Amino acid sequence: MKKPTRYILLAILLLGLIVWGAWENQALGRTDYTLTSQRLPDSFDGYRIVQISDLHNTRFGKNNEKLLQMVEDAQPDMIAMTGDLIDSRRTDLEIALEFVRAAVKIAPCYYVTGNHEIRDKEYGALEQEMEKLGVTVLRGEKAEVTRGTDKICILGVDDCTEVVTDNPKYEKDRRDWDEIQNEVMEIMLEPIAVSEFNILLSHRPDSFPVFCRYGVDLALTGHNHGGQIRIPGLGGLYASEDLFPEYDEGMFSQGNTTMIVSRGLGNSLFPFRVNNRPEIVVVTLHK
Repeated sequence: MKKPTRYILLAILLLGLIVWGAWENQALGRTDYTLTSQRLPDSFDGYRIVQISDLHNTRFGKNNEKLLQMVEDAQPDMIAMTGDLIDSRRTDLEIALEFVRAAVKIAPCYYVTGNHEIRDKEYGALEQEMEKLGVTVLRGEKAEVTRGTDKICILGVDDCTEVVTDNPKYEKDRRDWDEIQNEVMEIMLEPIAVSEFNILLSHRPDSFPVFCRYGVDLALTGHNHGGQIRIPGLGGLYASEDLFPEYDEGMFSQGNTTMIVSRGLGNSLFPFRVNNRPEIVVVTLHK
């Protein structure tokens, strides 16, 4: 093959990869999960949750119409937002609020912070506006959802970096980050643990063993962006300073605890996804 022909073919291949990559990063998908539990009250059979995670100031269509339409089409009983609505490197509160204003009209919304909100100086204004709009912001708190005489509990914890940052105990601590993170999660979960069927909203998935110890029925998490680059047969390549993270995306179960890790919607430090479409998660609960 002559050199000019090779260069042309290489250029076509490169262009194709660029076009495919650009499409994939905006090709919003929906992933459905079903959780069956004997602990679920009868009246919550069929209860449906839409999880939104790691938006990072991304828009899907004008005013996020494509994303909002997909959420509405899922007919949720509840919308769970598991952190990083904004991106602290390019904060734009309006994009986050534009989504929230429409989302609260679809279903009751519950929200927990991600690491980007925790470290963003503008987060206070975002939380204030969300609460005005009717979002239930859970910062180490629990809320009850009732149907007749039945109820379930929604638990929410801040991203653990806040506790670590505000506590002198962890300053210059050289222990393994996972160990510190699990210790902090214990501190946050202990006062809000409940015996009723419960759904925990937590930005990070890495404390799954702690969720299990505290009897969490369903944990909804994100943060790891699906490992950013997904390799068939191996999973996500990189997240939270780990190569091939254990909890990259999907459903994980141990005992009576199930955790779902969303691949999320937007990107942050690394601006590109490969083999890893953005998603909303839809979870249907059954008795």
